[in-house]
Amino acid sequence: MPADPNLVMTALGPVQGSSTATMRSWKGIPYATPPVGPLRWKPPTPVAKWDAVRNATQLATHCPQSASPFGLATGIAEDCLYLNVYAPTAPGPHPVMFWIHGGAFMYGQSDEYDATTLVSQGVVVVTINYRLGALGFLSHAALTAEGGGASSNYGLMDQQLALHWVQDNIAGFGGDKNNVTIFGESAGGVSVQSQLVITGGAGLFHKAVVQSGAYANGPGRQMALAQAEALGVEVLTAAGCADPCTLEGMRAVSVDALLTGSRMVPTVTSGWIPPIDGKLMTMAFGAAFAAGAFVKVPIIQGSNHDEYRLFVGLAEMSPPSAPAGPLTPEKYVSAMQMTFGQMAGMQLALLYPVSAYANAGVAQATAGTDAVFACPMLRTAEALAAQGKVYSYEFADPKAPQILLPPVPDFEYAAAHASELQYLFSLPKSTLSPDQKALSDTMIKYWSNFAKTGDPNGTGLAAWPVFTAAAPGILSLVPNAIAVTNEFAAAHKCDIIAPRMP
Repeated sequence: MPADPNLVMTALGPVQGSSTATMRSWKGIPYATPPVGPLRWKPPTPVAKWDAVRNATQLATHCPQSASPFGLATGIAEDCLYLNVYAPTAPGPHPVMFWIHGGAFMYGQSDEYDATTLVSQGVVVVTINYRLGALGFLSHAALTAEGGGASSNYGLMDQQLALHWVQDNIAGFGGDKNNVTIFGESAGGVSVQSQLVITGGAGLFHKAVVQSGAYANGPGRQMALAQAEALGVEVLTAAGCADPCTLEGMRAVSVDALLTGSRMVPTVTSGWIPPIDGKLMTMAFGAAFAAGAFVKVPIIQGSNHDEYRLFVGLAEMSPPSAPAGPLTPEKYVSAMQMTFGQMAGMQLALLYPVSAYANAGVAQATAGTDAVFACPMLRTAEALAAQGKVYSYEFADPKAPQILLPPVPDFEYAAAHASELQYLFSLPKSTLSPDQKALSDTMIKYWSNFAKTGDPNGTGLAAWPVFTAAAPGILSLVPNAIAVTNEFAAAHKCDIIAPRMP
C-alpha cells in the first residue's frame, strides 16, 4: 500500500488531513497548550505531544470575540490556539505563506480564508488563530510583576509560537521552512509589522507583506506600559473585578464578562493596538523603522484607495449615529473632532471641506483614508526602503464588492478597508466580475511570486518597480489599468498631513 500523503507525522504527533484534486489540507492543528485557567495571560507554550492519529479534517474553535460584521461570535472558546495548513498535491518543498487575519485585534478567525487559488500557484498557506481583545492584549501591574517586567502582547507571542511550529513541522506538509512569507491585513498587517520589530523574530520568516497595517505607526498610537496597565484596570473593573484586582480574580473573570467589560471602555471599543511593553515590544513601530531596528527582509507595503469609507459606513449604521443615518454638513466639524480629536479634527475639516466633495460622509472618509492609512503607509514605505527592498501598492478598484456591511445611501464603498481580501482569497458572499477576477488572478501571481523569490514580478505581469525615495513608484491595482503612479503623496495630501521629518 502506498503511504497516505494526508497522514503527516509532526514533531508533536500524527495528523490526518484530507485532499481534493488540487489541494491537501489539515485543519484544527493545535500549536499551543490551551491558554486557560492559570495559563490565561501567560506566554503560550507548545502543546503536549500525542500518540494517536489526530483528525485534522475539521476547523477548530475561534478565539473569543463579540458579535460583529468582522468575525463569528459562534463556535468560540478560550481554547483556540489552532492553525490550518493548505498545500499543493505536488511534492515540495514549496514556499510558505503564513496568514495573520485582521479584525482590530478584537475580531476574526483563521478559517474564513479559502486559500485554494493561492495554493494553485505552488505555495503552502498556513492560517492561524491568536488570542484577541483583553485575552490577548491586556496589561496590568500584577501581570507585569508576574511576567518579569512586562505584560500584554500575548497574541503576538501566539503568532510567534505558530511561526516556530512552522519551522519545526512544515517540511512534513511539503513546505520550505527556509522560505516563509508572513502576510496580513489591518490588525494582521500590524501583526506583520510587530513580527518585524519584536524580540525573537529573526530567522522565523524571510519576507513580509503588510496590507493596510500602517495605521498603528503614527506618534502616540501605541501606549507605553504604564498607560496600558491603567487601561487594563479600566477593562477589568468594567468586567466586574474592581481595583485592586488580584491575579486569581483576573483569571476567575468569565470570558463573557471580559467581552462585556471591553465594550464598555471607549479606548478599546474600536480596537486594540499592541503596546510598547518594554520586553517583547521595545520600540514604537515608527521609531523602530527609522532606526533600522527590525528584521531586514523584502517587504510589500500597501493600502487601499478608500480605506476609511468602511468606518464611515459603519458609523452611519451604528449607535450613537444610528438611526440618524448619513453625516450632515451641520454635524461635520463636530464629527471630525469626535473622530480625530479636537485639534486634528478641526484641521482636517478645514483641509477637507464638505463643499469639495459629494457629501459630508465622503469628505470624512477621504480625510480618514489619507490621515489614518495612506500617508502613514507612504512614510513607512520610505523608512523601510532606506533599509532594504520594498514594493508598495495601492488597491484602487472603484467598484470592489462590499461584503462586510450593507449599503449606505450616500456613497459607494469603492476600494474600502479590507476590500482587497476577496481578490487574494475566496471569501463568502463575494462575487467578482470577469475584469475583477482578472485583477484577482494578477494580484495572486504578484503575491505568490513575491513569496517564492522576494520579487513580485513575473511573465505577463505589469512591471512593479522597487520603491525608493528617489523613485517612489506605487503600483495602482485597478481592473484593466494596473500602472505605476508617482502621484500618491499629492493625491493623498501627505506633504500636508504627514510631512517628512527634516
